[in-house]
Amino acid sequence: TARLWDARTGASLLTLARHIQGVSDVSFSSDGGRLVTASLDGTARLWDARTGASLLTLNGHPATVGARFSPNGSHVVTASLYGDAQLWDAKIGDYQLSLKGHTKEVRSARFSPDGSRILTASVDGTARLWDAKTGLVLMTFADHHGAVNAAAFSPTGEQVVTAGADGVVHIYSTKLDFYVKRACELLRGHRDEFQDVVEVCKTVGVLPLPPLPPGPVSESAMKNGSAG
Repeated sequence: TARLWDARTGASLLTLARHIQGVSDVSFSSDGGRLVTASLDGTARLWDARTGASLLTLNGHPATVGARFSPNGSHVVTASLYGDAQLWDAKIGDYQLSLKGHTKEVRSARFSPDGSRILTASVDGTARLWDAKTGLVLMTFADHHGAVNAAAFSPTGEQVVTAGADGVVHIYSTKLDFYVKRACELLRGHRDEFQDVVEVCKTVGVLPLPPLPPGPVSESAMKNGSAG
């Protein structure tokens, strides 16, 4: 079951009791009008936060460990014990797409502040950033030595933070330009290779190194030149 409590008085307001196994996650919609619960019984359920009425049942995982609304409340993302996440229409309960790529349990799945991306954290040691419309992987964050227990967006959506079983927290940029710039800076000292990507690097503010000054003319070159 899940329970709704009065945060001021501590009084129990509602009991949500349709799941047949443990409830692993619960959260409000952004307007506070609905709740979504995730259960090891393989379902996520949407509830009216005022009356406790069951609104929808989302049945797509063998065991569901996480569920979150999109910022505008139009969708729900669910995370599975079996390595995937699923996107659902929160108005009619229709399945939309699966986010597949993790090889072990997905511990959490959350929307970006603008709802355009989804961030997942997995026991396989990675967090992944996905396009919420297409289900394509945009970025993979793989610096933890062990399970990634949680991952969250910054308020602007330009950064994500991951928390690992290795005791480490990592902060990453979600802006592709950040990584393009870093790669260009590393490549800048290799003049020949840099020429292949110079136009791309210019767009992120990394310019070629200035030309090398002419080197001293070797004695053998001078002799060869004078002989000509």
